[in-house]
Amino acid sequence: METILTPEQRVERARLAASTRWNKRFDWEMAPLDECKTMLADLRSEAERGGLILQRRMSVERVTDANCYNPTCNKPIDIASGRFAGSRSRINNDTGLMETAYACSAACFLYLSSNFTHSPGAKREPVIAPEMVNNEPAKPSI
Repeated sequence: METILTPEQRVERARLAASTRWNKRFDWEMAPLDECKTMLADLRSEAERGGLILQRRMSVERVTDANCYNPTCNKPIDIASGRFAGSRSRINNDTGLMETAYACSAACFLYLSSNFTHSPGAKREPVIAPEMVNNEPAKPSI
């Protein structure tokens, strides 16, 4: 039996789902400090365990083939055999994950080298040199 919801019913269902999810979360603001510390230790332990498992899985489940990064070429490459011109890796600023691109020939590697670059991160504030720098050694206060 198919159920058709009105837009108001969809909005109400989404609100109920969001409030249910948020009600299950730990109340960091009002919980006692000892309970917060215990919860934080559990989260750190779980994150470390997950990171180790993920690292093991990534090393076991290696990628054996990919497509050339050059969009005009896009040939399949057998990475396991090592028959490719080159590769570049970067960390995606949006996801924080490592990305690797491969090139099948020298011409495609030139394209890869010039186009597969790091996206600019957050802009940094300019460093302002102080007008007076104290280069004297510290004097003991005792």
